[in-house]
Amino acid sequence: MAKIALIYDKFLVHGGGERIFGILLECFPDAEIYALNAYPKSYWETKFKRRIHTPFLGFIFRSRFLVLFLYPFASFLMSTLRIDADIAFVYSSTCGKYVQLNAKKRILYSNYPNRGLYETKKIVKNQFIRFLITPFVKLMRSWEVAQFRKFDKILSISETSKARLLKYCGVESEVLRCPYDKNAINNKTNKVIVESNPPFFLLVSRLEPEKDLSHVIDAFNKIDTRLKVIGVGSSLKLLQNKCKNNNIEFLGFVKDDELVIQILKSSAVIFPSDIEYSLVPIEANSLGKPVVAFDSSAAREILLDIKLDQENGTAVFYAEKNAESLLAALDYFNYCRWNKNQLIKNSIRFSPDFFKSTVSDIVSSP
Repeated sequence: MAKIALIYDKFLVHGGGERIFGILLECFPDAEIYALNAYPKSYWETKFKRRIHTPFLGFIFRSRFLVLFLYPFASFLMSTLRIDADIAFVYSSTCGKYVQLNAKKRILYSNYPNRGLYETKKIVKNQFIRFLITPFVKLMRSWEVAQFRKFDKILSISETSKARLLKYCGVESEVLRCPYDKNAINNKTNKVIVESNPPFFLLVSRLEPEKDLSHVIDAFNKIDTRLKVIGVGSSLKLLQNKCKNNNIEFLGFVKDDELVIQILKSSAVIFPSDIEYSLVPIEANSLGKPVVAFDSSAAREILLDIKLDQENGTAVFYAEKNAESLLAALDYFNYCRWNKNQLIKNSIRFSPDFFKSTVSDIVSSP
């Protein structure tokens, strides 16, 4: 039996990346797991039913903030891990790709390239701090690019990620779109859920600066329609302080059962990101719910514009990241008639069964 190693950046949040890693683990049920850190380690090792190997001192990285601002050290620690395996499958956007690989087949499945290095303005808002770290960022870029040379095959999670990987790192890759976790979402719908009265829209996101969520709060400050926000992050207090009335509710982190209930009760899910592929819109469609999305190449990869196809559309798009543009989309949304069967059909494109079959073919190919 082939010895397989699965490498991930870090297990610190409950996001789409962690869902996808769980599906990868289904492809390789006997794989050894490696990461910078898993916190709390007991939780993640119980979840995956095996030990998670981490480098010496990796335990100090207990937050996304520390990984961001101590990235050179995090990458150095990962480079001290030497992995001996027949097949090494690295799922990474940051430090995971720095591991030393002694493997017959080495595959990288790349998220959007490291925004801290290539789109620093979206991560570090303070201009003076950006100025101070610029020499280190330039140095890390060259080290980052060098890591790609160790892989026999490089895959990207989306066309958007593929384009950025080529633009920033000069790396060619093939696209293998991420699957949504069908078991985590659709298996929770055994209860009859009715839409909420009064209705509300739902925002599901990590609350971080690069997600650029302020305009969503600004829009709902101008109307009485309710907004529920699911997620945690460093921007939580900032976003809460922007709220001017009582129609915006922050629910924090919720488990899958509650996430499904909130999606099913909502009128639609808001997807304001412009920088990456996301599972949230796919999960919403899989539950028969439409999406109001910022018009980006990433969103158009996974959603169908109802303005172009009234029968098969799965989303309303808005063109600018401001309250006025989003409010216009919400107004248009109220006049739409959604085909629930088509919403669900759209999510089938991201079937975990197809994903697992493709990964198996890639691993078994010469």
